[in-house]
Amino acid sequence: MRRYHSIAELIAKLDEPNRTACARILDEHRTLFETVKGGNNHHVWRGGYLDHVTDAMNLAVVLHEELGALRSLPFSLSDLLLVIYLHDLEKPWRFGDRKEQLAAKESHEGF
Repeated sequence: MRRYHSIAELIAKLDEPNRTACARILDEHRTLFETVKGGNNHHVWRGGYLDHVTDAMNLAVVLHEELGALRSLPFSLSDLLLVIYLHDLEKPWRFGDRKEQLAAKESHEGF
């Protein structure tokens, strides 16, 4: 039975050194990722960016499994998840307002 994976579980599926790098990006910018919308036309709600990335990565898990059962794939699940995790990485800074970005930075400065 399939299940929906959290963003942390999906990052855990990445090979090193990408796993550590992506986990660090999430850790350092979690507040921003959880509050910013994902765009102006879709994923426009608060937290839409992280919902979009998590949904896309979950779809990738299913598609990789299904297509991999039908034919040999020239890329690993780790490769696919990495590309999807990074594909919209600029959006939190492009669609977030400056106040949200500063709050996210301040929440991380204690680390």
